[in-house]
Amino acid sequence: MFLGLFISIQVVLFIVSYKTTLRYLDKIATFDFKIVQNGIMVFKFDGKKGVGFLTAFAEAIGTQVEDGYLYFPPELGKGYFRGIDLHPQLKMMIRKYELYEDLILSRTAMEDGAHTIVLAFHNFYTEAELKADPSIQNQLPAVQITSAGVNYEDFFPIHAHVNTVLISIHTDFLSALLKPKDGDDFLTNILSGNQAFLYEAFISPEMQEVVIQVLNAKVAQNLSNFYFRIKAEELVYLFFSELLKREVISGYPINAEDVKLIYGIRDGLMKDLSLPPKLPELAQANGMSESKMKKLFLQIFGTSIYHYYQTLRMKAAARLLSDKGQSVGEIGYLLGFTNLSHFSRLFEKHHGIKPKQYSKR
Repeated sequence: MFLGLFISIQVVLFIVSYKTTLRYLDKIATFDFKIVQNGIMVFKFDGKKGVGFLTAFAEAIGTQVEDGYLYFPPELGKGYFRGIDLHPQLKMMIRKYELYEDLILSRTAMEDGAHTIVLAFHNFYTEAELKADPSIQNQLPAVQITSAGVNYEDFFPIHAHVNTVLISIHTDFLSALLKPKDGDDFLTNILSGNQAFLYEAFISPEMQEVVIQVLNAKVAQNLSNFYFRIKAEELVYLFFSELLKREVISGYPINAEDVKLIYGIRDGLMKDLSLPPKLPELAQANGMSESKMKKLFLQIFGTSIYHYYQTLRMKAAARLLSDKGQSVGEIGYLLGFTNLSHFSRLFEKHHGIKPKQYSKR
């Protein structure tokens, strides 16, 4: 499929942190597209020169943009990108797709990336989607905020089911919304553009509801921008209302390599929830001091490695209990608990209800 194809095109592009893609304002980039011999699609670009992302990307894959939608040709995948210009300094992109080839994305930092902020809401699915494709139940819903001043590379495996909402916002627009007060060092740091950053949080029920509304909205064309602007600003509010609850928000300098390592550590935690993390081994395996590893993990995720691991276990327990295919004891042992009383207490601490009661809901 497209073997040996190589297309070099010019594109307006913004790629945010891990697993997001978005055009922003009139910034420009060089975008190279090719499919190598083993069937992997490769996209490479820098932040220097080009034209609009959706139009250029559509040309590269042999399709067109219509009313803001880019639909994937059936030989490449299914689904679409949808770009929505809500304000000169506020954009939204909705991504719902599945690719039939592996994909690698890479880019250099944008020229004005320090003043471009992106919120990325990943892995949001309706109950119907979860029932239709049980494999996506293991994809953790999360939200990130990052600057565009970070180099990026990521890998998207074949048949990954992507449901993502991206909001790009200029620091001036965000500052007008948040109105930071004197002495608010955290918000000042985000808005200043002086330092690249990345923060991620688990989603709240309110965020879940709004993102699902955005992903599945059926809105009259003449009211579309009005609707999506309201939802974009609502999601900005909901995210910052959660982020600002963090007790510790440090400003440790961060770069693309550090981000890659920390997410690799996070992904390692998710592979086997029955095994508690061993911090010295994690640090050594990733070529990072234990002190730096803990500081960066805390900064990005807002909690310690071990607490994050326990949260993952409790989310997995809740999902398994909802499936009603195993007993409370079987699930506890599956997740590495040898003391079921401890499992029950920890579950209740996280979910406000005992696991046996949860399984009967």
